[in-house]
Amino acid sequence: MSWFSKLFSQKKPTELSSNSLDFNRALDAYEEGFKLYRANKFSEALKYFNIAIESGLNTSGIIELRAGCYQGLEEHSNAIIDFNMAISLSPHNCNIYFMRSNSKKAIKDFDGAILDLKKAIDLSTVNNSMNYGYVLPPF
Repeated sequence: MSWFSKLFSQKKPTELSSNSLDFNRALDAYEEGFKLYRANKFSEALKYFNIAIESGLNTSGIIELRAGCYQGLEEHSNAIIDFNMAISLSPHNCNIYFMRSNSKKAIKDFDGAILDLKKAIDLSTVNNSMNYGYVLPPF
């Protein structure tokens, strides 16, 4: 399963408007935001992810990317809010806990960061398609 199909397989059927114009607008905004995100243009990407989310494309993957933008901009409180939303939509994704731990560490919530790291480690041991793409770094 590609990263693109994984991203949209996490959505609930009611999250997208039945209006195809809204869906196309959301999808276009997501694609543009993703290009900007990959180029580390977080402020610009954030605008497009907001459009996608406001248009109904509020999957955990897009919210996680928006949180990554906030991290890149060092707006860690906003990042944590988005990571919380992403976790509520995808509670078994170890990466979201790991990423949230980085923001918690940045705001000096060390206990919260440690708890998130422990949760990320626990979830990373589960053999599922979500963890399949994560590779351990060489030692």
